[in-house]
Amino acid sequence: MKYLIILKSFLFISISRKKNEEHIDTLWDFNSTFCSSYGLKVDCNPRLQLLVRAKILKSNNDYYSFKYPYIYYFFIAKYLSESLEDDDTSTIVNKLINTLDKRKSMNILMFLTHHSKDKSILDRIIIHTKTLFSQLEPTDLGINARFIDKIIDSLPTINYQKVDCHEYRQSIEDEKDNQLIEFDSDSDSDSESESESESESESTENNPSLINLMNEFNLSFKSLDLLGQLTRNYYGSLKIEQKESLLSEAINAPLRALESIFSILRDDPDQALSMIEAKIKEKIDNNETYSKLELNNISRKILFNLMSAITYSIIKKNIRVNW
Repeated sequence: MKYLIILKSFLFISISRKKNEEHIDTLWDFNSTFCSSYGLKVDCNPRLQLLVRAKILKSNNDYYSFKYPYIYYFFIAKYLSESLEDDDTSTIVNKLINTLDKRKSMNILMFLTHHSKDKSILDRIIIHTKTLFSQLEPTDLGINARFIDKIIDSLPTINYQKVDCHEYRQSIEDEKDNQLIEFDSDSDSDSESESESESESESTENNPSLINLMNEFNLSFKSLDLLGQLTRNYYGSLKIEQKESLLSEAINAPLRALESIFSILRDDPDQALSMIEAKIKEKIDNNETYSKLELNNISRKILFNLMSAITYSIIKKNIRVNW
């Protein structure tokens, strides 16, 4: 219990000061205030050292921080789940939902929906997800998608390979494990994400519409992951209407994102083809020569394959997450 008090102290400071590490003096000051308020006596030093030996915390020149990102996400979500009725906590949760494209926000919310079954969290996530590409209807991959077939003269031949189902499933699970390992090794993920966002902003600063598209597209996929977890966590405690609302949005959000790409290409496919042709010309050697017709055919195949891959990825991810 007293170890949880130490962790809660650390989390409270981290949230209020927006810092990932704190000096021992700051922890002692807060600990004194906390113990005075609740009539407790907790000696920080031995418990901090034990948490360090347990690899929950790490220390560096009297500065303490969580050893691994997932431990931080787990305990900060636990802290928030115990104070959801507070206005400050509600504000923090709303901010996390509005910044789902950030890895930190996404994972804290994942753990928060694990710690708490508060339906207001579910409702707020669904409401926010519905704002993404709200001006578009989910693509039906029917008549509205037929323009993709017209990009090339003939559809490619599909070759099916016979594989062992158990080996295939094992390869999928291995892929998931590799993704988790990559994530765990990234202890400075938030700062890196911010720097990446800054570099992306610099490269697309002359095209604000593209920035908005990328942000909404990313948010749609993060929302899909979260809604999928909510579907599993709340399965036995939701009424039929709530399940339908949750599953519908989990399916429709990525399909609206896909429609955002379809609508651009449907309205002006020649512009996309021209951009691809220009990129091809930049990459080819001076010794290589292509006629205008050849460049156009290559560009059409690239665009068709790209759209097919994006569509397949979205459908595959949707099925994985929701079913």
